[in-house]
Amino acid sequence: MPILTDRKKQIYALYIQGMTYAQIGKELGITPQGAQRQIAPPRGLVNRIRKRAKGQCEKCGIYCRIGHIHHDRDFIVTIDEVNTEKSLKYLCPSCHARLHNENS
Repeated sequence: MPILTDRKKQIYALYIQGMTYAQIGKELGITPQGAQRQIAPPRGLVNRIRKRAKGQCEKCGIYCRIGHIHHDRDFIVTIDEVNTEKSLKYLCPSCHARLHNENS
């Protein structure tokens, strides 16, 4: 895992507590997009998740050429688990939106 700055550790800790990107942004005085960028997995890890899924949504199984990488908070307990192959899923846009709507 890459070395984390104190700021990034703060963002990860708030994320693990269940805060949304908007809530993290408000708490730390940054934009929601800024918070999301800090939590985004590294490109190499994203590529491994896509390769593992073979272009299929890991929730519904539909083939999706352009899927979304989703943090599955059920597998995130510590900062070290935020961006791991176990905590990330490749989802079609519909399943990804559904999951976020269920969790909001």
